[in-house]
Amino acid sequence: MIDDTLPQPDDIYDRDRQREVLGKVARELVKRRLTAPAIFTLESMMPLSYVASQALVMLKPFVQALVGGKDYAVFAAALEDRENVEWLLRELEAAEESSRTAQSQPEEAGRGAPPRRDE
Repeated sequence: MIDDTLPQPDDIYDRDRQREVLGKVARELVKRRLTAPAIFTLESMMPLSYVASQALVMLKPFVQALVGGKDYAVFAAALEDRENVEWLLRELEAAEESSRTAQSQPEEAGRGAPPRRDE
């Protein structure tokens, strides 16, 4: 009998599945306004991405808050590959930029021409 609650090895190392989970992490970090600390952490760990991914064992409770229990193993395996770390950094930066753009648009819409006074 296969346990559906745990990801299978094929799922853990599937590039598309890894990118799906990394995208989910990026969206959660932007939503929680943790983009800057996440980028700093990822940039500093990149030379040691494999070792850093192994350190996730200690951080498991915190990471599971972002990705959920089933996706944790996929996330940890994804960070072993430097390409995935670089992809996650690009996703974080793009998501942060689109978040800033979305936040500034309502402000700019309200700054149009001054209200007209009918006297």
